Amino acid sequence: MKPGRNLPAMICCLVLLIFSALGTVYGLDEQAKAPISTASDSPTFKVIEVQQTGGFAGVKISYRITPDGKFTRKSARGEAAGKLDAKDTKTLSKAVAAIDWKKLPAKLRTANVADDFLYDMHFLIGKKLHRVTADGIAAGKNAQLKPILMMLVKIQRVPVKKK
Repeated sequence: MKPGRNLPAMICCLVLLIFSALGTVYGLDEQAKAPISTASDSPTFKVIEVQQTGGFAGVKISYRITPDGKFTRKSARGEAAGKLDAKDTKTLSKAVAAIDWKKLPAKLRTANVADDFLYDMHFLIGKKLHRVTADGIAAGKNAQLKPILMMLVKIQRVPVKKK
């Protein structure tokens, strides 16, 4: 067998292994549930922007989501755009409205974690900008951030536009 001949098959297996591991780590097998705010006076978000960096491959992905569910995702692979369905848009809006900004730390980090993703999240709500930086494990374990992380995973599945 010549070296490098099975490289595409090995890469495919590695990608499947990574996504399987991420599904287990981030709980994709269970629906994320966050506390739901019933306050009618809480303003909706104007925009959510997230920078996802890191991992052992050193990825850099930018996300932008508006309250109507429209989103864009940019990475080295290209750009993807689309719109969340009504249910996902409502889930995201409720999740953002339920965040207790006074109790949520600006930085959430898990000790001794190597090669994890880092999420730098900006939420524009009314005239106030809230910023949270979290690694993937800490964000996945946080009940307030997990629904937002799950929405990013859905957006990751949208195919990149061919140039």
